[in-house]
Amino acid sequence: FYTLWEFFQKHNVQFISLHEKFDTTSAVGRAMLKLILVFAELEREQTAERTQATMEHRARQGLWNGGGRPLGYDLDPARKGVLVPNPAETATVIDHVFKKYLETGSADKVVRHLRAIGVRKPVHDSRRGRRRGGGAYTKMEVIRLLTNPVYVGKVRFKDEVYDGKHPGIVPPELFAEAGRLLERNRVRKGNSRGDDAHVY
Repeated sequence: FYTLWEFFQKHNVQFISLHEKFDTTSAVGRAMLKLILVFAELEREQTAERTQATMEHRARQGLWNGGGRPLGYDLDPARKGVLVPNPAETATVIDHVFKKYLETGSADKVVRHLRAIGVRKPVHDSRRGRRRGGGAYTKMEVIRLLTNPVYVGKVRFKDEVYDGKHPGIVPPELFAEAGRLLERNRVRKGNSRGDDAHVY
């Protein structure tokens, strides 16, 4: 609304609300509107801070914060926020993602392989009841799979990694080897000549 109010001001449009006592044709009305907007922004920021604090607390407890069901796991219906291995998908994660990446050395080739054998993103229902997932994996999504500590029994929140309440399904040495190969590929594909004459 604040952005809309700025737009109104640029075009000399006044705002009068029939239900709330806002009337920007007067100095008092404009001041009242700005006060309400300040408190609305404060409430929005406090809500964001509380949400972040809750998510960090859950991660410290080893709980999954959501954002879709990770391939290879299901949500435990008895324990909210706890992941349980999905036996049908565990082999897919190990053999067709991690081992295939080590074999080919390419996330693009893993994407093509997953598409060829018909592996798609897990389907789940959002909090609003909408069906999500089911699409084909992209290169960035495969890289996220390869770097997701959930597969070794951890949960990540921002830059911190905590012990999860779920078991890992990928052997730690396999996870570490994939990480080293990803790093080598990243360095190899980087610009070794530096900035030269151009700034991007």
